[in-house]
Amino acid sequence: MNRVLESIFVNALKLYIIIFLFVPVRCSSFKNVAYYPEFILANAVLCIFIIFYLIWLVYNHRINRMNIPFFILLLLATVGYAGSYIMNIQSIQWYGELKSVIISFPFLFLLVLGKNNVWFEKYHIFQTVIGSIIISNIIGIVVYHMGYLSIYFHNWGVVTQTQEWGKSFYGEYRFNWVYFHKSEYALMLLLFLSFLLMNTDRFRSKISKILLCLCVAILAYCFYIAHVNTATVGAILILFGKIVYELYPRVKNFSNRKKIISSCVSGSIVFVAARIIFLKIAQERSVTTLGGRTDIWRASLNAIKNNQGGIGISYENGFFIHIKQGAQVNNAHNVFLNEMLRFSIPVGICFTLFFGFIIIFSLKKKCNIFTISIWMALLLAMNMDYSILPMELSMVMLMLYLIFFYEKDDE
Repeated sequence: MNRVLESIFVNALKLYIIIFLFVPVRCSSFKNVAYYPEFILANAVLCIFIIFYLIWLVYNHRINRMNIPFFILLLLATVGYAGSYIMNIQSIQWYGELKSVIISFPFLFLLVLGKNNVWFEKYHIFQTVIGSIIISNIIGIVVYHMGYLSIYFHNWGVVTQTQEWGKSFYGEYRFNWVYFHKSEYALMLLLFLSFLLMNTDRFRSKISKILLCLCVAILAYCFYIAHVNTATVGAILILFGKIVYELYPRVKNFSNRKKIISSCVSGSIVFVAARIIFLKIAQERSVTTLGGRTDIWRASLNAIKNNQGGIGISYENGFFIHIKQGAQVNNAHNVFLNEMLRFSIPVGICFTLFFGFIIIFSLKKKCNIFTISIWMALLLAMNMDYSILPMELSMVMLMLYLIFFYEKDDE
């Protein structure tokens, strides 16, 4: 019984990871498939994992009692989200986001509730995740140099966009890979980089350390071709936090001079890169208005005030937020404001509370310069762009668990 359960949910999890990173199929009767997906293949597979993992959890009594308070808070936030969503369904007129949330949120809090180190190590979950991330992004780099901006898997078909089209439409060369927008891809890259750097202790041999450096270099190049300034700044924050975290105890104890010197050199490179990138951003965007975000947020708050029950499917009918001087945008360029705008103020508050609880408990478990820098980078990306759509939410939850909550010794 136990082996059968393990086999089912482990293979479902691995299949989910592969589908999400390589063929993230989504289907919808709406023309705006990314904003209104009605079926997400990866989430359908994830449901199989959740059902059989929950049975295994109860059957084997693998409950991490230390995390029960955290589990309860996340559960309450999820129930509040679902209840508020249903209460405002006449305004929203679409259940797709709710389906994504009631799959993705339990995915995280059930993993947090369980003791997972044995089966994670036995079935090489970390190796599967790392390998899939790197191979997917290598393929992405090849696709980029073939002249493509993105490849979408919509309604069981493949839709491609070229770099030349992107240049004429956006006025820049960028790369979305298999995601709807470059900001979504960039947020996933931040999570991938954080996950990789959080697990550097798994790269012990010289060859594996070289592979680690290559993996970081691949992700760094992906940041470059995605062309998302906020994510690039976030990546530098994460690298800086990791270097300081590794360097401080060694400097304090004056141990291992080679590692101290290499860390200082790495830190200097990061500082110089940060300076160059800041000057580049200042040339492209208005730094004082955060690239126009302050005006967008102000207008978005007015739109939220005028649509307290959520605008629902209005994106499908050409909804726009009007900014000063006739400019307009179709979203608030902020994950939390967009939840309030699209699905009502109470729904947005519950969504924000869910992430607030994650931040508090993650820093309670691992509070250091590195984890703080990760959250600074993630919150920067989430507050400057609409970087989490229904498609990505479940993978965001998995990455947050692996980065902050997985414990090698949770017996």
